[in-house]
Amino acid sequence: MAAIAVTWATVVFWPDPPTPAKGLQPVRVPEKAPVANVSVPRAPVSTLQDPGRAGTFSGIKLARGMERVPQLIALGNRPTRPNRSQSGSRPAAQASIKNPVHLTYEPPATTLTVDGKPMRAGLHQFAPGKHRAELTHPECEGCTSSVKKFTVDEKPGASPVRVHVIWKYPPAVVRVDCANGEVSIDGKVYGDCGKAYRVAVLNHKPRTVIVKATFPDGGKRSQKVTIKPGAKIRLPWGVGR
Repeated sequence: MAAIAVTWATVVFWPDPPTPAKGLQPVRVPEKAPVANVSVPRAPVSTLQDPGRAGTFSGIKLARGMERVPQLIALGNRPTRPNRSQSGSRPAAQASIKNPVHLTYEPPATTLTVDGKPMRAGLHQFAPGKHRAELTHPECEGCTSSVKKFTVDEKPGASPVRVHVIWKYPPAVVRVDCANGEVSIDGKVYGDCGKAYRVAVLNHKPRTVIVKATFPDGGKRSQKVTIKPGAKIRLPWGVGR
């Protein structure tokens, strides 16, 4: 038998274009302009996998950015601080401020220094801050100095600071070793025997005093001694007279 080949074909029937009505002109459809090839950036892999999630991330970032807007506005409205020197030193205008200090001292034979510089009694100008006044006696060997500290106000036009330094001579120390006696120096009773007593010294020059001991039986013993600032004197009179 002869083989019969059957071919399937798809037949498409296109309808005829409509016939325009009388008195009407056919409508012309404008041709589309060619579309330029525009390269669109590809989204990250994560957004391609989940397009809805990309919108969520963008919304979160936008919300966080809006929350910081009031903070940025507040920072912009803060008052500016004055510039400070990096070294921490005072400004030049404040460093030039000086306020009055009235210095006095006694006795006149002493020497006054303030912060190591010689000074005379009177009104002086000092920079604000702490200062150290020291009074020494050039003719008193081995004597200690008198020190007084004072502070000058940093406000311009402050009232004068009064600083009075007194140099005191170190006292002499007298001890009388005896028993059952009473000790007096230059007629002033100090106490019992066997104790050390301080005797005031008002001058840098040596001077002579009389040390006397009076015993219970009415007996007395006396001796002249020379005292000076800081001197230590001991009289070993023993027991009784």
